[in-house]
Amino acid sequence: MTDSDTDGVGDDSDAFSLNSLYSAASGGASNGWEIKCGLDPNDPSNATSGQDNDGANALTEFLAGTSQQVQ
Repeated sequence: MTDSDTDGVGDDSDAFSLNSLYSAASGGASNGWEIKCGLDPNDPSNATSGQDNDGANALTEFLAGTSQQVQ
């Protein structure tokens, strides 16, 4: 199995095979994004978390390209 970005997801299953920030996590957001935002990429409940209290959950923030980080 080839894993060009060494994110643990083989290139044949990785939509972003050259960018480790965008490997899929169990909650739907990328592992790299979840780690950057202080979330646990192994916890699928992160998708519904909203730690920055702006009304958007983590998956919505990921898909919109915004952040879950509390400012």
